[in-house]
Amino acid sequence: MKRSARILVALLLLSGVLIGCQRPYAAADVTQIELVEVVETEAIVFQTNELPGEMIARLAEADVVFLGEVHNLQNHAELLASLAVRLQTEGFQQVLLECFHAFDWQVNAYALGENIGLNPYLSQYYGAVLDVIRSHNESLPPAERIQVHAIDINHDLNALVPSLQAYAAWLPDAAELHVLTEELASLSQEEQTILLEQFLAWMEEHAATLQNAWGEGPYRQIETMIDVQLKSIAIKQHWSSDYDDAHREREAVICELVDALLEDVDGGTLINMGFNHAQLLPLRGTDQEWLADYLSHHSAAAGDVFSICATIADGYRLDNEGNPAAFSLMERSKENELMRVLWEVGDGKPVFLPLEDPFFQDRMIPVNYLGDVRTTHPADVYDAFILLTDVHPLESLGIRLP
Repeated sequence: MKRSARILVALLLLSGVLIGCQRPYAAADVTQIELVEVVETEAIVFQTNELPGEMIARLAEADVVFLGEVHNLQNHAELLASLAVRLQTEGFQQVLLECFHAFDWQVNAYALGENIGLNPYLSQYYGAVLDVIRSHNESLPPAERIQVHAIDINHDLNALVPSLQAYAAWLPDAAELHVLTEELASLSQEEQTILLEQFLAWMEEHAATLQNAWGEGPYRQIETMIDVQLKSIAIKQHWSSDYDDAHREREAVICELVDALLEDVDGGTLINMGFNHAQLLPLRGTDQEWLADYLSHHSAAAGDVFSICATIADGYRLDNEGNPAAFSLMERSKENELMRVLWEVGDGKPVFLPLEDPFFQDRMIPVNYLGDVRTTHPADVYDAFILLTDVHPLESLGIRLP
C-alpha cells in the first residue's frame, strides 16, 4: 500500500470508520474457498536457504524491508541470514537487529571482519546470523560489506560497562573512558545517571580534542552509547509499574536510532525485530505507533517500507520460562483462517504471501498470531506474511527438545 493510502487508513482508524482493527474479533466475511483461491495464486513456497528470485525481486524494490519475527528460532535466524546475503546483492547495505544498543559497535565490528570475538550472549542469540554475514563480507570490498547495528534499549543495564571497557581498549588516549567504566561498575543506577550526564557534558566541552584523538565515528559511538544508557535507565525504572508508557518510550528510542542509521546509508536496510514492531497500523500489543508504522508514515529518512510478519505454524518454541514447548497453530484455527490456509497450500513448507491483491485490503479475514486470532484487513497491518514450519529454538542455546 502506498504511504498516502496508509495515512488515510490511519486517520480512518482514529475516527472509528474502519472497525477491523478496532474490533479484532469482528465477524469474518470470507469463506475458505475464496481464501484458498487467492492464496494459491499469490503464495510462493520456498526453503529458508533457497529464497526464490520472485520474492527477492519484490523485496528489493523497497528502501527498508522490515522482517517481523518470533524470537529465538533457528528457522528464522536462517531466513534472516539468507535474506541479508541476497539483499546485499541488490544494493542493501545494513541489517538492524533487536539487540541491546550497548553491543552495537561489537556486532558491527564482528560482521565487518574485525579481529574481535563475540561475547557469550551475542554468540548464543545472534551468532547464527552474524557468522553468515561475516563470512559473506569476507568476499566483498569494504565499501560493499553489510553493516550490522543494534537498535534496542539496554534491557540489561549492566551491559554498557563491559562493552565500553572493550571499546576503550580499541581507542588511543582513552584514559578518561577507562576511569569512567571503573567508577560506573560500583554505582547505583541513580549515581550512574549523574556520572554519565557529567561525562557527556565533559565530552561536549572537549569535542574537538576527543574527535581528533579518537576519530569522529568513535566519538559519536560513545556519545550515543551513553545517551541510550541514560534513556534505558529511565525507562526500566517504570517498566513494570507503567508498562504501556515504558514501551512507548522504548519505541521512541528505537525510532530515533533507526532514523539516524537510515540517514547515514545510501543503499537498502533490512530490519529484524519482533513482529509487533513490524505493524504498519497498531493491532496487537501496546496501543502505540510501532517502528514500521513510524517509518512508513512519519520518517523522512525511510523511503518505501515493506513490512513482513514472519510467524510460525508448528514445531517447538520457547515458553516464558525459556523451556521448549510444542506448538501447532492448526489446533487453534478454523478452516477460513489465513495461516491455516497458508499452511495447507504450502503443504507444510515455508510460504511467502504478499498482500498486494485487493482481496487482502477489502475483506475481513481471520489471522492467527500465535494463538491470538484477529479478524481484520490483513494488508492494513503488514505488506506480507511468511509462515515458517517445523520450527525449533536456536541451536546455539543448546536446548534439548522433548
